Amino acid sequence: MRERCHFVEHHPSGVHFAGVAFSPDSTCILASDSRRCLRLFDAPATLFAGTATSRLHSPDPKKPDSPFGAGPNISELAPESTMLAPSLAVKCPENVYSFAWFPFMRSADTATCLFAASIRDHPIQLFDAYSGEVRAAYTAKGDVVTAPHSIAFSPNGSRVYGGLEGRILAFDLNFQGSNPIAEISTTPTRKSPLGQKGILSCLSTSPYHPNLLLAGSFSKSVGIYDLSCNEPVAIVKAGLIGTGVTQVELLADGNRILVGSRKSRAIQILDIRYLDQQDEGIRNKSNCIVQEIERDGMTNQRLGFSASSDGSVLCFGDQGGSLSLYSLIDSRLVGKARVSNNAVGGTSISPYFQNPNYQRQQDEQDPDVSMDVEYGAMLPSKYWVSACTGERSKNRVAALSDSDVSDHGEVATGENQGGLGKGTSAEIKVFEFSC
Repeated sequence: MRERCHFVEHHPSGVHFAGVAFSPDSTCILASDSRRCLRLFDAPATLFAGTATSRLHSPDPKKPDSPFGAGPNISELAPESTMLAPSLAVKCPENVYSFAWFPFMRSADTATCLFAASIRDHPIQLFDAYSGEVRAAYTAKGDVVTAPHSIAFSPNGSRVYGGLEGRILAFDLNFQGSNPIAEISTTPTRKSPLGQKGILSCLSTSPYHPNLLLAGSFSKSVGIYDLSCNEPVAIVKAGLIGTGVTQVELLADGNRILVGSRKSRAIQILDIRYLDQQDEGIRNKSNCIVQEIERDGMTNQRLGFSASSDGSVLCFGDQGGSLSLYSLIDSRLVGKARVSNNAVGGTSISPYFQNPNYQRQQDEQDPDVSMDVEYGAMLPSKYWVSACTGERSKNRVAALSDSDVSDHGEVATGENQGGLGKGTSAEIKVFEFSC
């Protein structure tokens, strides 16, 4: 694992980055911090150097790449690393709950350079990634603006979804204002024990199942919703660990769902093929939990994860400052490196990766190209992952500053800290690894 570039910010109150995400074309990195700021970093032109001999691509969901055979090349972090500098900073009036890239963002097409953010007491806002200006805003009907705690774009980019308590709102990007085109109720009534209760902390969609929407709740549940009819397909409650789901993601195989929770020691994998039918029509069984991946995450701070677009590798950080690589093909930990003295709060694997096997298949069909690799042997693929670090301040200050507020408006004192706070800097780093 080799460090390619980094950004460091020192702050006496323990500022931390709450999340990080590569853009769909891998040219930018978007991050939010605990000081109510969204920052955009341009990936260095040298980041993907050396990929000309192999195809750098995003896989076709219908034609997944072959699984890799060799483990990643884990080595000492390289001492040389390019400094990142934010090319855009958007100062938000309140805490940033969630953000997401427009799925078809391409830097060469300015019309697609968009990202959405949910800010407390504000509508969902669509920002221009070049200027930072608000292009559009979407909110629920009513006199009081209630910001969703989570947002996600539809796979085709025509809609944006917002998760609130007890409901999910769908907005058409072409019609801004207080006019959602659909509303999904996650529970029959507020007092009903049925359905998915609590604040929806995370939403996720996937091109591998365009009509499915995944929702995680702070009340320890995962909901699967059918967007074609706006009805729940499954609600999973039993067997989930931790004190609340903070991230859900559908893998490239279209069957397994990754679930991350706060105050937990593992990332769980659900298999939707093992959901059992109940009398009320809602599936609610723990036998769909097929695997748990160990991770040090006994904290209320969000600790994210990211799966590669070919579904081969899972990358995640932990409370101790380590970055781990897990093979989703072999179901084993294939690498781990200490990258920070603070918690690794978020990770994002670039949608593009270098697959030498694709180029080799083309060369094998060319009689003029000599092969120096045994026919049929699998070559390692190359990936790039961005990670953000930083922890909440342990000591309470007399006057609360922006950095003393968590990513969901919680003051970083007492139980919310989880015993953290030894770090005084926040970092964003980009690593290169081979699998």
